[in-house]
Amino acid sequence: MPYEKLPIGGAHREILSWANHEFSFEEQSMLRNVSRLPCLFKHVALMPDAHLGKGSMVGSVVATKDAVIPATVGVDIGCGMMAVKTPFKSGILDGKLKDLRLAIEEAIPVGFHDYQRVS
Repeated sequence: MPYEKLPIGGAHREILSWANHEFSFEEQSMLRNVSRLPCLFKHVALMPDAHLGKGSMVGSVVATKDAVIPATVGVDIGCGMMAVKTPFKSGILDGKLKDLRLAIEEAIPVGFHDYQRVS
């Protein structure tokens, strides 16, 4: 899945987005603020489901150096996520992880435009 560098004026570090939707003024302001953190490591990354949070974007990856900032999950951790135990053992997946990942990505909708409500 390709990403784009968001042209957010005043950002100190790059903001890379894997999302396929536009961001509001409020979201862009939040991204600008996060990009200015002195402990930020390299760039801010936005996942396909990124949306407004509190303090940072939900669905963002904010890697830091010499710091831990729990609030950078956007106060919505677990939003749309779940853990599933599978019957797979590591040995049977050797050499097949890429194919498995691609199959999962194809089967599970991501981003606001790919999601369809089930009524």
